[in-house]
Amino acid sequence: MYQPKITSFDKIVDPKRGELLTVEQLVEKAEVSEATIKRIIQKGFVDYIKVGRVRYVRVFTEALVTVGIDPYQGFYHRPKPGRPSLSLDMMEPFRPVLCDSTVLTVINNGEVEKGDFVFSGVSCALRPSGRRKLIAAWERRLAQETTHPLFGYRIGMRRLIAVQCRLLARHLTGELDQMPHYTPR
Repeated sequence: MYQPKITSFDKIVDPKRGELLTVEQLVEKAEVSEATIKRIIQKGFVDYIKVGRVRYVRVFTEALVTVGIDPYQGFYHRPKPGRPSLSLDMMEPFRPVLCDSTVLTVINNGEVEKGDFVFSGVSCALRPSGRRKLIAAWERRLAQETTHPLFGYRIGMRRLIAVQCRLLARHLTGELDQMPHYTPR
């Protein structure tokens, strides 16, 4: 099976000839379909998203444990050993705001370079330098302020997560009739 080696997001080394080709040149030669090339490039993006989601699950798990709620007993995600189901439930409304937008911002601002990924055949992985850049972007995102929907004051995203977990605890104990959800503008 023909597997080109990707050296960046737009150039690929042809293993048969050893020359550097663009995606368009490979497609013209009909050696690899454009869909295959796009799928390989998307793996880098998907890897960033996966690392981001794991990091945010940890933030939500810490916030839930701080409040005194078991993060492994969820409402929507079925409990499985080792999976913090409630953390995943709490993360769902925040996922596009925190995780996905952070990854898109890092890519669109050019903070990610081709040296931040390791490409081998059709697989792709992050290097430690890419992880460091992504973690720095997440910390910046968690420090950004937003307006809390219930209280109306400005609050950092990390603190918003803690407040939402406290509101969940109050809802579960019957102090609040409805759980107020965070929705971005």
